[in-house]
Amino acid sequence: MNTSAYADIKFYKKVTKAAGKYHLSISRIFRDLLDLTCRRISPALIKGMLTEYQRHKPESWERLHFCPNEEQIEVYSNIRQKLKISVSKLAFFGFLLFWEELLEIYETKTGIPLNENDISNYEEFKSTFTTFLPYIIKRLNINIKTTEQREPT
Repeated sequence: MNTSAYADIKFYKKVTKAAGKYHLSISRIFRDLLDLTCRRISPALIKGMLTEYQRHKPESWERLHFCPNEEQIEVYSNIRQKLKISVSKLAFFGFLLFWEELLEIYETKTGIPLNENDISNYEEFKSTFTTFLPYIIKRLNINIKTTEQREPT
């Protein structure tokens, strides 16, 4: 099934750049990021809704097309219903929390090394959301793993 999500322009550019670097589709990177985020959430423990982040207003939005398989559709739908959160927002939270980890997974799989620019620009962007990160982690009951505990996608 082909579907789409809206992405902050800076997030979209990072996905596009990584797709080129690691010779993967934008759709694949977006799905991998969603899958990584979904694996770290414990939705059974969450109460309330996460609508307070609707205020995020990027410079612009980009439409990002992706093709989830049937299993991914079911997982995304369940988490979306449980959390009352869009797939776009879930991916953006995953971007804030797990982007560097995903790039490290790609580096390991492909042998294409990360460079300082891959991370430094991302860290600068992520720092604008510093006040939200602890709240996102707590409300989504996200398991932040250390490098040694990470699993490849």
